[in-house]
Amino acid sequence: ASHGFITQHRWAKEIGAFVNLEACGAGGREILFQAGPGQPWILAAYAESVPHPYASSLAQEIFQSGIIPGDTDFRIFRDFGNISGLDFAWSSNGYVYHTSLDSAVQVPAGTLQRTGENILALVRHLTSSHELARTKEIDSLRPGQPVYFDVLGAGVARWPMIAGDAISFSSIVAATLSVVCYGLASSRAQGIAFRLSVRQLGMCILTQMGACLIALLVAATVAATLSFFERTMSWFARPVWIGLLYVVPTLLSHLILVLGVSKFQKHALGSVWNVFWKYFDAAILIWSTLLAVTIVFRLRSGYVICTWVFFPAIVSYLLRGSAVLKGFKDLRWLLVYLVGLVPPFTLTTYLVLGVLSLFVPIMGRIGSGTNPDAIVAILSAIPYSLIFMYLAPLVLLVRRPSMVLVILGTSFLAAFAFVCFTPLGFPYSGDPRAPAPQRIMIIHTDRTFHDLEGNVRKHESGYWLVDMDHNSPRALQKTHPNLLENARPVEDECSSELYCGMPYLMPVLTFI
Repeated sequence: ASHGFITQHRWAKEIGAFVNLEACGAGGREILFQAGPGQPWILAAYAESVPHPYASSLAQEIFQSGIIPGDTDFRIFRDFGNISGLDFAWSSNGYVYHTSLDSAVQVPAGTLQRTGENILALVRHLTSSHELARTKEIDSLRPGQPVYFDVLGAGVARWPMIAGDAISFSSIVAATLSVVCYGLASSRAQGIAFRLSVRQLGMCILTQMGACLIALLVAATVAATLSFFERTMSWFARPVWIGLLYVVPTLLSHLILVLGVSKFQKHALGSVWNVFWKYFDAAILIWSTLLAVTIVFRLRSGYVICTWVFFPAIVSYLLRGSAVLKGFKDLRWLLVYLVGLVPPFTLTTYLVLGVLSLFVPIMGRIGSGTNPDAIVAILSAIPYSLIFMYLAPLVLLVRRPSMVLVILGTSFLAAFAFVCFTPLGFPYSGDPRAPAPQRIMIIHTDRTFHDLEGNVRKHESGYWLVDMDHNSPRALQKTHPNLLENARPVEDECSSELYCGMPYLMPVLTFI
């Protein structure tokens, strides 16, 4: 319909901008996940008018990368109408999306009120804008796309990509200078040889990177073990398990490796404080390298990484360069350190929670060919491994670090035991207030096969059972063994028939 309208309708040529509303869930905040191309005044109109913003250029890069299966009418208007606009979508409560439970009852009244207030204010601003009548005159192919994101729903931060590059480059320079001036130079002033200081910094970098790799391997091992115990997707209806099963082991991996390697560094560096700051400098250099990569590859999501370079650089200057704070070695020091990390940690956790709230329900409809625990393990381990680079070295300053390890280890083992050996590990929920059902697609199928001459070579009918998630085959075998008694796998015909001989609606082979 959108293609027919924008290519054939007489009104199509009169359109200067568009607002597209989509949904992959039943409620929540509508996220602005595509804007443009060009026409920066449209994004400015959103930022200036909407009372409850929720937007991210990171979300736009994720969607346009193809990771999320799907498409919207935004592409039709953009590619076939050469029109710029804004693309919104509800993404919460994707559990009921395209099920019998997907009804207006599932959409909270607050969602309708919030979306209504936002879209009404936006449309009023767009229609009263002077730029709307001059869209053909404005260069819609202006190089570079804007960086934009909401600040915890309070407002929208936005700037041209070239300004973002300047901010990122300045942050890298500031971070590098902090390492050189307060890391390497100050070590020399304390009688530590320059070569030794550089060598220890390199060891800290390798330790931090090794901890990230080990954390990823541990998360993958947890995912494989849960699959062995047939407890895949235990977090589907209870996302809190993600933190205990994947984030806690990630932190443990960093703590154990840092504690182990630091035992060989204390003698060379003279004090535990010098060791701590070496790990801090290693973290800031790793984050700076990642930020440089986003500049080279023109990634608008670099603003997230920039916060993990800019704010730690400020912390470094305050705690190592300020005459007032330089001597602090007590609770005041810890307070300044943690407060300095609050902005990047808050922004990153805000985004990670948003990504997980979108992807967790999607795991219930990605087919049986992919282990969803592996995906969740990666989504959890990678970002938090990078975050814990700044937090894990704090364990060096704790009097009894073994107690920290015991508490975290006990929490993980208890969670693992609850998931594997109690009903709390059951993935789905039939609670009417928060349903998280398992999807099973059963289609009565009539198949007629023809040869090249058009003659019927085979005709049969039956029930086609489509596995929608990783647990589907097992669940049916346990609950309806008679149903599968005479069943045969579709894979038997994949080598001889197009799409395995099944009239599937979408070309997703993992569903077959």
